[in-house]
Amino acid sequence: MPHRGVFPGAALPYVPLDRFIDTSALDEIHDEVCLALTQVPVEYTGGSHRSMAIMPSSRTSEAHVD
Repeated sequence: MPHRGVFPGAALPYVPLDRFIDTSALDEIHDEVCLALTQVPVEYTGGSHRSMAIMPSSRTSEAHVD
C-alpha cells in the first residue's frame, strides 16, 4: 500500500506545525534531546496491541519480533 500524506496531493506523513508554532528554540535543545533518547530504557515500550489483546490476527507472527 503506498504511503499517503495528510494533505490531498501531498506525500507529507505529518502536519508541519512550524506554520502554527514558534520552533526557533528547538535548535537549542536538539543535542540534549538526542542525548536523552539514547538513555531511554528500551525494554518497556508501554501498552502494545499484543498486551491489550487487540492484535490483528494477520500480524500475530510479528508479536514477539522486538
